[in-house]
Amino acid sequence: MTTSGAARGDDAPIDDLLRIDPLSGTPTRIVPSRQGRPNLPGGQCPFCPGGLEAPEPYEVLAFPNRWPPMPDDRAEIILYSPIHDTDLGRLDPSQGRRLVDLWADRSTALGARADVDYVLIFENRGPEVGATIAHPHGQLYAFGSVPPAAENELNRPAAASSFSPEAHSDRIVFESSSWSAWVPEAAGWPYELLLAPINEVADLPSLSNIERDGLAVALIALTCCGNAAADFSFALLGDTPYSTAEETAFTGMLAEIDREDLAFVIHVGDFKS
Repeated sequence: MTTSGAARGDDAPIDDLLRIDPLSGTPTRIVPSRQGRPNLPGGQCPFCPGGLEAPEPYEVLAFPNRWPPMPDDRAEIILYSPIHDTDLGRLDPSQGRRLVDLWADRSTALGARADVDYVLIFENRGPEVGATIAHPHGQLYAFGSVPPAAENELNRPAAASSFSPEAHSDRIVFESSSWSAWVPEAAGWPYELLLAPINEVADLPSLSNIERDGLAVALIALTCCGNAAADFSFALLGDTPYSTAEETAFTGMLAEIDREDLAFVIHVGDFKS
């Protein structure tokens, strides 16, 4: 595994502004300079070996984000593989384990800093959710305070009991000797899973060798299933709208559905005349 000291570009200042939503109290970090980052660039991929961010060969790689949403190198890019046209679901278990080890190492390094209270590892996958480079990668953010969503989970009395097998036994989709994944009781997304170790551990770096191997296998398997689910299209219809403009749009939507090669159509609600 490799970490790189690639510096942030001097022409990309971190002009972030932390705003608080007056209705929900949710903090949001506004970083206009991130609009200058490359968006699906042509030519050589900067994440492939020999590219701008990976000039040397690597297996997995972490380096500071050139367009970070927070200062002091508290945002990193994590490259999953030197292979450009792959993804997490197509890694072999040994490569997956290298990635888990890199996550753990970077979590340890950043978590030890006095200005960091919470380390988040995540992936924005695909241009629909903001990924600007196709090469398989994720990100790491090191927050100066625990984000409200995580703090709420940590402080909720019912949270701990929801991880017991009895609480979700009818919604389990993956289970091994060290990990279990299930559909949340109140899922907020069409495809949503919770993945947790069988035995309670303090954090990612505290995982045993067996648990790290198991995490790699679980993530690869679950992502592979997600890839398969994305290979078909479906339509979801709600109640027929009422305004003239909406009725016109609805007719056009039905015509578009008729033109598509859909696996199935779901109707939710009552059609009204």
